[in-house]
Amino acid sequence: MNLHGIGTAANFKIGFADTRLRSQAGAVLMKDFLSRLSVAQTLDQEIDVHERERGSSLSESFLGWAFNLLLGVACLDDLDVLRGDPGTVALFGGEKLIAPRTAGDCLRRFQSGDRGDFPRALQTIAERVRPRQTREICALDLDASIFEQRSTRTEGSRMASHGQLGDHPRIAFWAEAGERLATQLMAGNRSPSRKARWLFKAVVRNAVPVGKKWQRRADSAF
Repeated sequence: MNLHGIGTAANFKIGFADTRLRSQAGAVLMKDFLSRLSVAQTLDQEIDVHERERGSSLSESFLGWAFNLLLGVACLDDLDVLRGDPGTVALFGGEKLIAPRTAGDCLRRFQSGDRGDFPRALQTIAERVRPRQTREICALDLDASIFEQRSTRTEGSRMASHGQLGDHPRIAFWAEAGERLATQLMAGNRSPSRKARWLFKAVVRNAVPVGKKWQRRADSAF
């Protein structure tokens, strides 16, 4: 090891400032984007889940999950890691970094029928950006993936063909725009080809932007 030069550094000064460095500063662009689309207001208007008299609004909980997923959170307990970073808290505001218990309480308030409100809210938000999407072609990519279930409460999850317990959602993407158009959640033991024709027709009817030429793509599983 070459230690030559130790102790010969040039003069330097140490200063102190009341500034917090932020490792997640790039996420502020997504925060601004969601604000311009009025995502929070739309979620609160379109999704009706019984709320406590006190506590976070539905949109605060939803956007809290979304931001935390973007920042690498893998489970509810990981939320405390981000909440312990003063710079990240200042960036998003304390209400956007919800506590694990608060996130769990909000999730438990959902019933199976409440999930039907999500597509309507997302469609409303998508319509606000359609005028700016000038691509003429809409290539529909149909894909499926297994999401492993690690909870002790499986609640509908089933064992997939490769032995993994989880859910098996089918997802339709607009390839050119990189946009998710629709999702259908299935149990892990269901084949992607099951009701694939129904999913495709539903996407074309409800999600493909009006006036776009479309084509479909899928792998052999469909």
